[in-house]
Amino acid sequence: MVFQGRHGYYEHEQVRPQRFEVDVELVLNLQPAAVDDDLEQTVDYARVYRVVRQIVESTTYRLLEALVTQMKPATGPETGIVGIYTGGAWVAERLHRALGRMRTVLAGERA
Repeated sequence: MVFQGRHGYYEHEQVRPQRFEVDVELVLNLQPAAVDDDLEQTVDYARVYRVVRQIVESTTYRLLEALVTQMKPATGPETGIVGIYTGGAWVAERLHRALGRMRTVLAGERA
């Protein structure tokens, strides 16, 4: 999912919108929905999109880790934020390391 947001440590990053690409991973058992062919038993993908979009576009954070922390409870316990990319490889690498630690902490394991 791609959105425009105002996130970053520096003031200029918070003034001008920049491109944020967000990958969300849903870990769900969709077998009941598939077996019954029942829309009510599956995830509302449009809702996930709306929630992530609202957080990225209507808030401002200095750290991407803070942005991710806000998305986790809003999208549900079954989701994991796989990555947020702003065009800089160093950001993706730093966030990937942080997300690994966050997944461990959120799962209740020792970091």
